[in-house]
This record gives sequence, C-alpha cells and structure tokens, in this order.
Amino acid sequence: MGSAGCVATLTESPSSIALPAQVESVDFTIVAEGADEPVFPTIVFVPTEQQIRITGTLWGGNSCYETRLRSIEYDTQADALTTRVGVTRVRSTCPDSTGTDTYELLITMQSQLPTVVTATHSDAEDNSATTTARPA
Repeated sequence: MGSAGCVATLTESPSSIALPAQVESVDFTIVAEGADEPVFPTIVFVPTEQQIRITGTLWGGNSCYETRLRSIEYDTQADALTTRVGVTRVRSTCPDSTGTDTYELLITMQSQLPTVVTATHSDAEDNSATTTARPA
C-alpha cells in the first residue's frame, strides 16, 4: 500500500482500514510523482454517483516513503466525513531529496453524501494541510 517510489493504483479495502458503515467503497490511487509543489486537498462532490473525490499533492515521493490512506471516519450526529492521508517512512537509508506524490481518493457512499467533508494530508515531516467542503 503506497507509492514506494513508483506510480501505483491502489484500492483500499475494509481489511486495510476501518470503513464506516456509511461508506460503500474506497479507491486510493497515486496518480503522479514528481517535484511539483504541495497542493492542499481538493474536495469534489459527485451527487449522481454518491461519490466524493479528493485530490492533493504532498512531499514524500521517493523509495523510502509510502503515501497511504490512513483513516476514514464518519460522525453520525454531525453527518460529517473525515479523511486522512499520510506519508510513512519504510526504509532507513534514503536519498536526501524527496519529490511529491499526487493522489486521488474516491469514496462511494452507501446512500447519501455527508453534509460536510474534511480532508487532511500530512507529509513525512508532519506538515499538514486540511480542506473542508459541503455539497452544493
């Protein structure tokens, strides 16, 4: 799970992370690696498909780090979905340079979209970026 220095298509499953009952499925993909500047998470709602698409770019794209989906949580009372993407060091001997990983997280809900979605991603040095959005 994660990029490990190469572009990869990854599908998270309920056995990889705990999925709330309101979430039908989750697809997490590293869509590009490079030297682009980090970009805050962007949240797009696709109401016709009951989906939420989250994209972002963060530091940590080399063979010593993996970018992965860390968690998805749903607060029933607030009707709020929270996601967290993070970078994990997987090797100790690493090059000094790091690039970026650009990811896409596609969440399909069981029935309706949540009232609010908060997406956070954190790089290898625990610098984080957070975006909150509501469907139109």
